[in-house]
Amino acid sequence: MLQFKITTKRAPRLSLLATITVIAAVTFAFTAFAQVAEPNPGSDLLTPDNHVLILTDRQPQMAFAVRSHDGAEMEDGGAALAKFGKTFQVPTVLTTVAAETFSGPILPENAIVFPEQVPIDRSTMTAREDKGFIDEVNRHGKGKVVTDTSGGVWEEAQTMAIQRMAPQAGATPITWMRYGLELRRDRARQAAYADITTVMREDGGGYGPAIAYAYQMFHLHEGN
Repeated sequence: MLQFKITTKRAPRLSLLATITVIAAVTFAFTAFAQVAEPNPGSDLLTPDNHVLILTDRQPQMAFAVRSHDGAEMEDGGAALAKFGKTFQVPTVLTTVAAETFSGPILPENAIVFPEQVPIDRSTMTAREDKGFIDEVNRHGKGKVVTDTSGGVWEEAQTMAIQRMAPQAGATPITWMRYGLELRRDRARQAAYADITTVMREDGGGYGPAIAYAYQMFHLHEGN
C-alpha cells in the first residue's frame, strides 16, 4: 500500500515529462515534415543584380611587382573578370592610384572592355579611404562587393592578404572562373552562353583549347 502511494505521487511528474517530450517530438517531426523545399537561391550566391564589381589598380606599375602568380595568368584572369561583368551588365567601378605620376593607366585588357568609363584615380593606396571611390560604390546601392585581388609581391604576401580580408571584413575568396560560372549557373540564361564561351576560350587557359576541341571533333554545343 505504501509502495502504491509512492508510485501514485511520482507518476504525474513522470507522465508530465513524458507527455512534454512526446509533444515536442511530434511537433518537431511535423514541422520538419511540413517544410517543403523551395527553389530559392542561397543568399550568399552572386547574381548579376546583387553586387557591384570593382577592378582595383590594374595598372602597369602594380603588375610589375607581382610574383605570386604568372604574369600571363594574372592578365587573363583580370581580362576575364572584366568581360564577365560586362556580359552580365554588372555595375563596375574602375579605380587607379597615381595614374599620371607613378602607376600608369589602367591595363589595356580592362580599358577596352569599358572604353566609356574614366577610372577614379586616388592618392591613397587603400581604396576605402578615398571619398570619391566610396561615393561611387555607394551610388550603386548594392549589398555585395566583388573586388579583384589579382596578386601579391610574393605568394606568402598574397595568402596573408586574403586571410586578413576573410575574417576581418567578411570576405569570401573565389576565383575569376567561379565568378563567371556562378553568374551564369542557370542554363536557361541562354543569352549569355556565347559570350561566356568566348571569354573561356580567350582567357581560360587550358579550358579554351578543350572547348575548341569539343566543338571541332565532336560537334558539341550547349545541351549535349
